[in-house]
Amino acid sequence: MLNKDAPLTVPGTDLLAFADLDSIDVIWVVPGAPRLALAADGQADVSIMLYRRGPTGPIEGGQLTLGLDLALTDAERTAAAAVVRQRQDVARVKEETKARLRATVQSPGGQPAQPPPQAIAVGEPHGSAKVLPPPDVRTMNWLSADYSVELVPGLVLAGRGSLMGTNNAIVVTALDPGTGPEVEKAWANGLPDCVAQATVTVEAATQSSAAGSTTTSSTSYVESTSTGDTDPEFHSHTSSQSGYQDTHVGARIRRAEPLDLLLRGPLTVPSAARTSRRTEISL
Repeated sequence: MLNKDAPLTVPGTDLLAFADLDSIDVIWVVPGAPRLALAADGQADVSIMLYRRGPTGPIEGGQLTLGLDLALTDAERTAAAAVVRQRQDVARVKEETKARLRATVQSPGGQPAQPPPQAIAVGEPHGSAKVLPPPDVRTMNWLSADYSVELVPGLVLAGRGSLMGTNNAIVVTALDPGTGPEVEKAWANGLPDCVAQATVTVEAATQSSAAGSTTTSSTSYVESTSTGDTDPEFHSHTSSQSGYQDTHVGARIRRAEPLDLLLRGPLTVPSAARTSRRTEISL
C-alpha cells in the first residue's frame, strides 16, 4: 500500500513518487502532468478535423480530439528503479551493521564473543550471498480522475479517466467559426499555450505506532516481530546489553487515507502529428 507520509524524489524527472508501507522493493510513481497518449502506430493520439467553405474558404466548423494518459516512459521507470536500488542498499547496510553488532554480545566471562564490527558503507559488496529483489515500479491504484485541458486561453475541455492502467481519457471539443481559426493556428504551432491538468485520488494509507517499555535483568539477546493478517499489527522487540533487558511492546495502526494529487503541466503536439493527424473537408 502506498505510504502517503513517505514521498520520494526521482532525480531528473517530474515524477511524484511514494514509498510502500510493506516493502522497500516497491515504489509508487505518477507523472507530474498528463501526457498525450500514444496510438497503435506509435504517434500521439490526437486529431483535428476542419470544415471549410471551399478549398480556401474560412473555417465553418470541425472537431479536435486529444487522448491523454498518465503513462511512464522507459527512462522514468529506470530512474524510479534506481531510487529503489539506493533504498535497498541503505537498508542492507543497516541490516549488516546490526548483525555485526549482535555478534559482539559479550560472553559470560566478560570478553567479546567476536572482534568488534568493522564499519561498512553504502555501495560496498554484500557480506552474504543474499540477492536483492528487483525493483517493483508501480503506477497508482486509481479511485477517481478528472482531466481538463485549456486548449487556448478561454477554451477548456474536460473528461474522466478510465481508472485502469495508465488512466487514459479522451477529451473532445467541437469547433465553430468563432473558435476554429484560433485553434487551427494554435495546432499549427503545436498548441504552445495548452495546459493539461488531472485531479486524481489514489489508494493510500498512513501508519502510526505507540510503544511502552519495561526493564528487567537479563544477559540474553532476543528480537522478534509478529505481524497479524489484520490491522492493527502488533510488534515486540526485546534486547539486552550489559546485564539488563529492555522490552518494547506496541501497536502499529494502519489507516486507509486516500491521497489527492493535482497533476498539471504544458501539453504540446509533436510536429509529425500536426500534419498526419490533420484532416480538412471542403463543404
